Amino acid sequence: AVSSKTLEDTEMAKDNNEELINVRNTIIDGTYAQNQVEQSTVYKANAEMADVKVRVQSDQEDLGRNRTENVEILKVGKKELADAEMAKYNSEMDKYVQNKEGIAAQVVVNGEVSELEKAAHAKKVAYVDRMDKKAFVETQAGQEGDTEERLNTKKSIESVYYSTEANTNEEVKKIAENATNLADISKTIKAQDAAKNIGETEKHYGVKDAIDNVDDSPRKKVKVANALGEEYPEGVSEESFTKSDQNGLMTTIITRRIVVIDGHADVYIRTQTLNGITYSRNGKPSLSHVWSKETQDPSLERHY
Repeated sequence: AVSSKTLEDTEMAKDNNEELINVRNTIIDGTYAQNQVEQSTVYKANAEMADVKVRVQSDQEDLGRNRTENVEILKVGKKELADAEMAKYNSEMDKYVQNKEGIAAQVVVNGEVSELEKAAHAKKVAYVDRMDKKAFVETQAGQEGDTEERLNTKKSIESVYYSTEANTNEEVKKIAENATNLADISKTIKAQDAAKNIGETEKHYGVKDAIDNVDDSPRKKVKVANALGEEYPEGVSEESFTKSDQNGLMTTIITRRIVVIDGHADVYIRTQTLNGITYSRNGKPSLSHVWSKETQDPSLERHY
């Protein structure tokens, strides 16, 4: 039985060895086929990678050419933009110079108007002074007339008195009558003096009322039409200018407003720089509240 079993095991081992050899051959064949497939895949992948590299290199060359072309286009565009900015700046400067000449002429006209107003005010002051002196002279003349009349009356009384002493008794009676008459005359003179005093008082009151009724309030300035007011419509018009440095960066913003009322134009300029904001009115320094009040009045029609 042992011999038989050993023989069977030997036969089985042979069979197993053959199966193992077949399995090994199968595995070897599969591995070889897999290696072939993987190698083919690797070759294909390498070919595709090479193609991709060629395409990437071509794209980079195209990008380099496009970048060069874009840089050239940007240079040309920047130069054209700089030329346009320079032309705009020159145009604005020409316009500013012309407006500045107009503003200078306007300042001269305003100065002439101011001189006329000062002359009219001086005439008014001189007229009031003359009226005051005239009233004073009339008062003094009235007082001197009253004093002279009193002296004449006193002199006539003294004359009558001295002549009465040299007369006779009859003349004494007449003197008594004359004394009565003199008393009446004195009463009359006193009544006349009182009436004159009342008249002088009323005259003083009249002169005082006339002086009190003199209108010394500042009159509203009358705006005279000027040449600049004919160039712009009634209301407020606005113009803006800019200045740039040598690098093309904007450094200054100039806002110019022309306010026209009844044909008279006033020019307000607001200058904004990196250091701050300044204001001017008709070429003279001004303040921000003047700019706000006189150029942003709701009653002004806006043309901007």
